Amino acid sequence: MNMDRFAATHDRLAATSGTEFSNIPKLVVANGLIVRLLGDFQSNWEHFVHMPTGPRPYYCEGPDSDCPLCRCVSELTMRGDDESQKLGGSIKAKEKFYFNCLDRSDAGKAWHASNKQTYVLTQNEKGFSIGSMLLQSIGSVVKMRQQQGQNDDPNCYDLLLQKTGSGMQTKYSSQFTGDVSDLTDEEAAYKMWPLDQIARITAITELQGVASFVLGDGPAPGSEVNPSEFQAGSPVEYPPPFESASPPAAAPAPASAPTAAPTLTPVAQHQDPAYQDTTPGRNVDMSSHMEVPCSNCSAQMLFSMEDTNDLKCHACGTVFTHPTKS
Repeated sequence: MNMDRFAATHDRLAATSGTEFSNIPKLVVANGLIVRLLGDFQSNWEHFVHMPTGPRPYYCEGPDSDCPLCRCVSELTMRGDDESQKLGGSIKAKEKFYFNCLDRSDAGKAWHASNKQTYVLTQNEKGFSIGSMLLQSIGSVVKMRQQQGQNDDPNCYDLLLQKTGSGMQTKYSSQFTGDVSDLTDEEAAYKMWPLDQIARITAITELQGVASFVLGDGPAPGSEVNPSEFQAGSPVEYPPPFESASPPAAAPAPASAPTAAPTLTPVAQHQDPAYQDTTPGRNVDMSSHMEVPCSNCSAQMLFSMEDTNDLKCHACGTVFTHPTKS
């Protein structure tokens, strides 16, 4: 075996996989999540390209930069045939934004106090970023605060994040919660993650190789695959590449957090008028409580596993059989 070639291939894959940094704690956007953003943000542009080994993410500085893949997209979309235009659309870059944040729920505050570090905010379990839809909504809150003559820095107030729909129909938004309380000295000192490294840009030589492969002018980087075998693929979210000289220790989940959410069954008719309060954010013992999204409206419901009264969604009113009865 050519060990020099093997080592070079391994180093290239490791540089873009991010798997060795899976210990970074991520806070996934959910309906009703309350957060405080911390520090500055970073951004980059993400291309998803279906390579012979599967969909792969590549990161650049955007369409206004000297990115070979962005030029490739322009060339494909200018061609007259539908296949080229579809391919160009499938690999077109989308801007991604990276934030450190605090989970402002009681369980989140307890986790931060125990681990002394922030979360990275993400819209997907596999990623480390949010998209332009949610950033624009946060920007609307900032603009509203500006117009009111209030402090517009989102480091200085809590945001309620909302997520509705699923798949390609998923929509994200945010609202001002009214909480402008200062962080404690301890909270302000929590260790934050190196966003400039998480949002790293793919090497220009690799972008050039991928663009050449997409256009049929050369093999896939690191392989001898025939470019004519290339097919457009559906976008899949992958974590961005980054390096961290000394990442903090892995962040364990709170000891009291359940490992799996139960399946809730809607009730067609219900005779008992006593339902559990499912409003999230209450100060409860999480060792006996659980959070599950409503299957009707996606609102996050908080309920007791010890209280066997059925559940009524605080947002849409749908009634569910308590999971212990299922």
